Amino acid sequence: MMGECVDGAVVEAGKCSEHGKKLVYFCKGEKLRVCSKCAIVGSHQGHSVVPVEEALGELKDLLSARSKDLESKSLEQSLRLEEIDRNVTTAKVLNTTSDGSDCCETMNDPIIRFKGERFHSPLQYRVWKKMFQVIQTVAEPFTFDPLTAHPYLEVSTNQRSVTPRCEALPVAYADDRFDTSLCVLGNEPLSTGKRYWEVSVRNSAKWDLGVAYSSIPRHGDLMYKPSRGIWCLTLREGCIYQACDELDIELHIQHKPSRIGIYVDYEGGVVLFLNAETMQMIHVFRASFTEQLLPLYSPCIVEKSSNEQRLTIFKLIL
Repeated sequence: MMGECVDGAVVEAGKCSEHGKKLVYFCKGEKLRVCSKCAIVGSHQGHSVVPVEEALGELKDLLSARSKDLESKSLEQSLRLEEIDRNVTTAKVLNTTSDGSDCCETMNDPIIRFKGERFHSPLQYRVWKKMFQVIQTVAEPFTFDPLTAHPYLEVSTNQRSVTPRCEALPVAYADDRFDTSLCVLGNEPLSTGKRYWEVSVRNSAKWDLGVAYSSIPRHGDLMYKPSRGIWCLTLREGCIYQACDELDIELHIQHKPSRIGIYVDYEGGVVLFLNAETMQMIHVFRASFTEQLLPLYSPCIVEKSSNEQRLTIFKLIL
């Protein structure tokens, strides 16, 4: 049996390199196997020490419990995702009456009033937070593309936040950069599948959030309309919410959200916005996408406290 040298003598594997005794105990604090001398008078004196057999038994029980919990959470997540699909299907026909007419829009009323409905987001916080305790993971962030950011927008070093500035940044002119609209695009292209991410809007009084075709013009003013390849939600004056359809849609929201969830089903033709804190649906666009989509963001013009206008984005994995 191979061993190591301690004070000129060869110590067998499985024995303490300091005392040459068998490693029959386990130090819980430092997660090390130790010998009896280490535990009684050595460097692990006073530590929480148990026999190795007992530690192994506890570990097996813990692993068994974790395995069962993971299986349960995996099943719960699968059921949740099935529920998402059902809710999105419902959302597609939410505003349609039994005779096929639109129940919200009239010929004499250019403003469409949308009543929010309860929607279970792709990763409900209560589910995700429970799973966090088991799998020890964190939300994967989406990022801003600084090469598309208007010169008056400052993208953070980690590309997860964007803040409007009072003065233009010394950035190079580029065809991909917005020069008039105070916008920035995300780095993550959407051309298949389903995506869900959230945007922290804090207490900002104005912002624009949505998705757009990657081919939208970067020079001159943007028109937020689906016919122009943009599906967008806006906030103005701290309380005026609008969905930018071919006719602006006035949205009545009782509780001002500080975090907006955005769910995109590319094949299903759905762009859905919700209050990520209460899981209350704000608005749903229905479309037939023909090009690659990119997330679109704008914290709008600089106010007195520009820090309140900072947008931060997160992606929750489906």
